[in-house]
Amino acid sequence: MKFPLHILHLEDDPLDAALVQSTLEAGGITCSVTRVQDRADFLAALERRDVDLVLADLALPAFDGMSALQIVREKWPNVPFILVSGRLGEELAIESLKSGATDYVLKERLSRLVPAVRRTVQEVRERVERARAEEALRFSEMRYRRLFESAKDGIAVLNAKTGRIIDANPFLMDLLGYSREELLGRRLWEISSFKDTELCKTAFFELQTVDYISYGDLPLETKDGRRRDVEFVSNAYLAEHERVIQCNIRDITERKRVEERLRGLQAQLEQTNRELVMRNQEAQYFYHTLSHELKTPLTSAHEFVSIVMDGLAGAVNETQLNYLRIAKESCTQLSVYINDLLDATRLETGKLHIELKPASVEAVVQRAITMIQPEAAAKKIHLSAELDGNLPNAVVDKSRILQILTNLLNNAVKFTPEGGSIVVKLGPDPKRPDHVRISVADTGCGIPKDQIERIFERLYQVKAGDITSQGGIGLGLYLCRELVFLHGGNIWVESELGKGSTFSFVIPKQSVTKGGHVPIVGDQYEIGETLRLAREAQNEIGFLNKNAKTPQISAVTSV
Repeated sequence: MKFPLHILHLEDDPLDAALVQSTLEAGGITCSVTRVQDRADFLAALERRDVDLVLADLALPAFDGMSALQIVREKWPNVPFILVSGRLGEELAIESLKSGATDYVLKERLSRLVPAVRRTVQEVRERVERARAEEALRFSEMRYRRLFESAKDGIAVLNAKTGRIIDANPFLMDLLGYSREELLGRRLWEISSFKDTELCKTAFFELQTVDYISYGDLPLETKDGRRRDVEFVSNAYLAEHERVIQCNIRDITERKRVEERLRGLQAQLEQTNRELVMRNQEAQYFYHTLSHELKTPLTSAHEFVSIVMDGLAGAVNETQLNYLRIAKESCTQLSVYINDLLDATRLETGKLHIELKPASVEAVVQRAITMIQPEAAAKKIHLSAELDGNLPNAVVDKSRILQILTNLLNNAVKFTPEGGSIVVKLGPDPKRPDHVRISVADTGCGIPKDQIERIFERLYQVKAGDITSQGGIGLGLYLCRELVFLHGGNIWVESELGKGSTFSFVIPKQSVTKGGHVPIVGDQYEIGETLRLAREAQNEIGFLNKNAKTPQISAVTSV
C-alpha cells in the first residue's frame, strides 16, 4: 500500500476527526484525510477510487457506520474498514467483524488506532502480494499447460515414487496410438510400445538419484505395430512439493530416413567426384598428347608448303600458288587452334606461367597492329591507333600481351564488314593511374545483350545469325581473360548489336599477379542432379531438426 494513505473518515464531530488525524500523524503514519458526515458525501468520495482506508464512526445523525461498511464491502471489498466509535458493545463489535470490518477502535482508547492501522496496512500489502503471486502462478501454469498441450514432442509425467504416468500430452497419444485413459496410471515398461522394459526400469531407478538422463536413439512400436525411432530425454524435479519425472519423447524416424538418404547421396557424390577427376585427367592428357602429336606433322606440312611456294622444289604456276597459299593459311590457322588448346590445357592444370619483365607496351601494340594490318587491308578495313607515347615501361609478359592483342584484333577483323574501321587505343586507366588501359574498338556486327556475360567463357561462341559462320573453337576470348587475370588485370566488353564492339583490358604497371589456377573438372549437368538432391536432403533435415548434425556436401564442379 502506498504512502501517504488516502483515508476517508466518516465522522460528524470535527474535534474527534482532528484528534484521529493528529493521533495517526503522531504515530508516524503519513496520511491525507477526507472527512464526510452523510451518505451522499460518503458515496461521492468512494467514487473517486483513491481511498486506501475507511475510518467510520458507528452512529451519526443522518448515517451510520454499519451501513457504510455494507456499502464498502459490496462495491469495494478490498478497501480496509476500521470502526472508530465512542461506544461499541461486544455483540456489535463481533457483528461488525463478521460483516467485514477489518478492526474496531474505541475513541477513549485511540492509542490502539496506530497499531490497528499499521496491522491493516501490512495485511493489505501481504494480501496484494499474495494475489499477485497467485496470479503469476496461474499464468505460469496456464502457459506451461499450453506448451504441454501444443508441444511437438511426446511428454509423459511420472510419479517419481511409483513410476506411474500421471499426465500425458496429445502428441504422445498420437505418437503411440493410445488414449489418455490407456496411458494414465501405467508404468512405461507396462506399455507395449516400450519394448526394452529393462532399459525403462534402469532409467527410472537411476532418476531416483540423478536429475537427467538421455538416450539418442531408441526403437518404439505403436499400438498398431508401426516402428518409430525416438530420442528419449528424462529429467526429475519438484512440482508442488512432489518429485516427478518428465519424459520427453521426440520422433526422429523421418530425420533418420533423411540422414540415411543423405549419407547415400554423399557416397554417390564422392564416387562421382572421383570418376570426374579421373575423366578430367584423361581428357587433359588427351588434349596435351593430341596437341603435341598434331604440331609436329603440321609444322612439317607448313614448311614444305613454304618450300614449294618459294620455288625451291620447282616452278609452280599461279593457280598452284593460290592453292598453296590457301594451304599455308590453313596450316597457320590450325597451328593457332592447337596452341590455344595447349594454353587452355596448361591453364586448367595450373602449368601456364607468365614471365614478367619491364617492357614497352606501346611497342607490343605497334607489333600487333603490324601483324594484323595485311588481313585488315585485304578486307578494306581502316586500322588505326591512338597511342600514348609517354607511358613508362610496364612489368608484363610481352608474348602474352601480344597474344591477347592479336586475338582481339583477329576477332575485330573477322566480325567487321568490308569498309569498316578498327581503332586501337593505349593510355593510362582514368580510374586507376597505376594501370594501363588498352582497347580495341570495331564497327562490326556487335554482340547480343543476352550473350555479353558469357562471351569470355571457355568454348563459348556467339550465336546470332551469320556470326557463328566465322569459325574458331571458342578459346580465344577465354584465353584473353585468363592471361589478363594472370597479369593482375581485368577485361570487359561494351557492345551494341549492329554497331560494333569495344574490348578493353587494364593491367597494372607493376607486377600484381593473381594466384595459381585451380583445375576445374567435371560436367555441370552430370553432377547437378546429385548436388540438387543432396541440398534438398540437407534442407529437409534442417527443417526436421535445426540442431541435427549432418554430413557436409562438397564437390568439384565444372564451368
